[in-house]
Amino acid sequence: MNKYYVLFVEGTHDSEAIKKVLCLYAFRSLSRIDEVPKCFERWIPSYPHEKGSLDRFVPTPSFLVKENKCVAIVVSVGDSQIAEKLHTNIKQINERYLREVDDICFIGVVLDSDAKTCKKRKEDLALEIRKLNNEGMNLEGLSAVTINGFKIPFGLYAFPNDRDVGTLEDVLIDGAQMQFPALLTLSNDYVNSIPEHYSMTWKGSDEKKVIVGTIANVFRPGRASQVSIGEKDCDWFTEESIDTVFSHKCLFTFLDKNIGLL
Repeated sequence: MNKYYVLFVEGTHDSEAIKKVLCLYAFRSLSRIDEVPKCFERWIPSYPHEKGSLDRFVPTPSFLVKENKCVAIVVSVGDSQIAEKLHTNIKQINERYLREVDDICFIGVVLDSDAKTCKKRKEDLALEIRKLNNEGMNLEGLSAVTINGFKIPFGLYAFPNDRDVGTLEDVLIDGAQMQFPALLTLSNDYVNSIPEHYSMTWKGSDEKKVIVGTIANVFRPGRASQVSIGEKDCDWFTEESIDTVFSHKCLFTFLDKNIGLL
């Protein structure tokens, strides 16, 4: 029996980070539409994604497989869209396969805690999800969601470590401290030397994004940071970092508990 797992994330950086961890444990990415499980086929967008739009961004989920497991990672394009994306995508599971929804073993959400505590961040998102609940889909506490009568395990994880305030950038910087400390020091020095009239508009985690982006451009000049995060030879995450870096170990624990990585 095939087993399906679904993760909803804020953006492509989060998706690439999770994909990187999964690939460390023998998961591989699917690259062809005809490999995607039939129950998720309606999640593959057409172009243009929005009628009449010339926007080149088409939010295609990532699918990774290992043996009889398939993990779908859905990007919501912003934290404010996660609840709506979860609700819409679950409704879009091919009706022909709704009777097989019990093959979905876990539905999860991974997001930044930002300036809130992880507990508060999760409670706020759960409230948003419940506002969208309708007949056929109901969130039960923070541990299960019922879809068409089938009860599916549900979980929320908040970066950086499901405990403290912060973002994915904190997790990446934690890894950089271990994997390439010299580059991290140079990046910090560079950011600290940027004239204030350039940085005065930064807010939240913007400074940390610049630090990560600086290091990412060393690895992949001119490419977006998410390209660096997901590359095999860019060691933002390694099995060693997962063993020794707290925030990395916390992410691994969440994924291993709910998907099974080993």
